[in-house]
Amino acid sequence: MFVRGNMLSVVNVDVHSLSNKGLQTGDTLRVGARKKGGWLVVKCSRTGKVISIRSGPHLCLTSNLASNLAACARALAVACEGRRVLERQKNLDDQLLQETQKQNAELRDEISVLRDKLHRTEVEFAEWRADTGRIVQTAQRFCANW
Repeated sequence: MFVRGNMLSVVNVDVHSLSNKGLQTGDTLRVGARKKGGWLVVKCSRTGKVISIRSGPHLCLTSNLASNLAACARALAVACEGRRVLERQKNLDDQLLQETQKQNAELRDEISVLRDKLHRTEVEFAEWRADTGRIVQTAQRFCANW
């Protein structure tokens, strides 16, 4: 219920012939008096005219409109910030994945180098054992012949 002194905002001018009275969506009205049957005497802040209009869903309290707009703006800001956070997180995830793939490739290369060294060492060790065995046999034969 609107009372004297309330600031109203026009939400929809297509109802109750509001456009015929020179009002536009978004106009701010100040209630000057209430009449019978839901009629209001209001003054338009844009034009300065005093007119009678019917109360209804085409009007809302300016404070309600402002709070609704503020709530929408806050929700939009939160959603935008959430999206920015998700984009930053996605970028960080991509960077981490690339670094991990690079490290894995380096580790695979290092493993292959170490396998090659191990194989060469095993071959060298086998050759050394064979040489050592031949030396021992030669030494045993030499000692036996003394």
